[in-house]
Amino acid sequence: MEKKVYKLKPFCLLLVSENTFEKDFYSGNKYIMIGEVMAKEPRYGEWAFLAGVLLAVVLGLVEGAGYSLPGYVLTVVVLLGLVVGLMNITAKEASPFLLATLVLMATSSAGLEKLPYIGNYLEPVLAYVAIFVAPAALVVALKAVKEMAASK
Repeated sequence: MEKKVYKLKPFCLLLVSENTFEKDFYSGNKYIMIGEVMAKEPRYGEWAFLAGVLLAVVLGLVEGAGYSLPGYVLTVVVLLGLVVGLMNITAKEASPFLLATLVLMATSSAGLEKLPYIGNYLEPVLAYVAIFVAPAALVVALKAVKEMAASK
């Protein structure tokens, strides 16, 4: 049986036999079979999305509790949104993502701060989520326009 070397990520090489290499046809991700365990290539965009949403929720709760936040915090949230837009959203996911972004933007400006007890927390959380998602939506929309212009 012939052995081959596959490069999974920078500075990480695996020596595997030819029949242990598989490709997931649903997502396009490459997997390497190691015994009974499938090792998936890392997706940094997914981690950036998770970090951005968690950061937006925490920052919204902190602001809702009455604390003021420094301006560079918004820069971090915006940069994470740009990373998500560049790395995580495929052309197939563009339309649902942009629709969800519109709904989030509308919800964040719906006047939820008037709700008793939770309004003071809910409004800044949704505002920070909107700040996180807006740069990603801009990148995805620009990529979609580029795709449409290239197809004509």
